[in-house]
Amino acid sequence: MYQRMEDAGYDFLGDDYTFIAGEVIPDAALGTRVACFNDPDGTNLEIIEPKGGFAD
Repeated sequence: MYQRMEDAGYDFLGDDYTFIAGEVIPDAALGTRVACFNDPDGTNLEIIEPKGGFAD
């Protein structure tokens, strides 16, 4: 989805990010990827690719 949005012209607020150990609680979220962007009204939104226990 990130690549499709980028190809469509969305400007992300930095690179996508993957959570690593020590940065997120619970550990079930490790490996989850997040990318933030603003919608046309300026609202901050994010797309999330859940991993580990969050993917269930």
